[in-house]
Amino acid sequence: MTYSPWGFSTVWLKGKIMSKHHAMIYRNLASLNESGVDLRKSLSISTSNRKYGKAMELAREVVNKGGTISEGFAQSPGLFSRLDINIIKAAEHTGNLPLALRLLADEHENRKQIVMEALGRFTYTVFLYHAAVIIGGLAENFLNQGLVFNGYLTKVIIKLSFLYIPLLSLYLIVTRTPNEGPLRYVVDLLACRIPWLSKAVGSIALGRFARVINLAYRSGMPEDRSVELACSATGNQIISRHFSRCIEKVKEGKQVSDGFSRELPTTFVELWKVGEVSGTMEATTEKLAEIYQEQGKFHLKSFCSTMNLLFYLVMVIYVAYVIVTLATKVLGGAAAI
Repeated sequence: MTYSPWGFSTVWLKGKIMSKHHAMIYRNLASLNESGVDLRKSLSISTSNRKYGKAMELAREVVNKGGTISEGFAQSPGLFSRLDINIIKAAEHTGNLPLALRLLADEHENRKQIVMEALGRFTYTVFLYHAAVIIGGLAENFLNQGLVFNGYLTKVIIKLSFLYIPLLSLYLIVTRTPNEGPLRYVVDLLACRIPWLSKAVGSIALGRFARVINLAYRSGMPEDRSVELACSATGNQIISRHFSRCIEKVKEGKQVSDGFSRELPTTFVELWKVGEVSGTMEATTEKLAEIYQEQGKFHLKSFCSTMNLLFYLVMVIYVAYVIVTLATKVLGGAAAI
């Protein structure tokens, strides 16, 4: 599973389902592991989903041969991201596997919640748009042709295409854009330039950076590897560049914050530095993740609300046009009589 320029799962609706299964699998594995259940048996009972069941079978085969669960999950790269595999791998080496699995489960549930909120805010608006087009089209057709419906369906399809063509384009951009390269850079740049959406993208990316650092620290991963993994997990090349010098600074023996870009929010940088000075990075990164992911949700709601208002405006104009046209024809007919 890759990451989209918007900071969500690559496929929105599919991403919601995938996150649901990831959370369930990781949480079940953590509980079974803590209960002392053999890992091979845990892999056989952690999920009832067919697609994930096959992935669990592959993982179990690897474990039976003396491999690790991270190596087993690596056999299904389409289901388990590089981030998840690396976090689990680090936790296996430090003995923190149940903790890492629970943290990953929480992350996937949070991701699912973000996607659900985004989709939920558009669903009602899309329903109203369909109603306006279909009912308004009937009224408009009746005014022009009476009870004859020649061309009515074609007109409805054309008007609905104004909604579905942009949605399809967005879907293709999110799902088909490669994770690296010039095209991804352009898409990420646009995401950071669209009003309202840019704030959501930035906040979610910062929250994800802090969250992954927290996961990596608590899993026992080396700091330079943690930063590298967190940079790749931001989901946006523009945001990731703000942390590009961090790996170099950590390898030089300096603090992560020494590599921060000056364009990062002052609050983010100052809180991070406080955590470094006080030696409370686990608590600090967890708090930063919560703060910026909540900010991201707030800005996402604002963006969705703005889009809803634009839809409402279009629908109001269209309905007003139909009403005015109907009134004009009725009054004109009455005057002729």
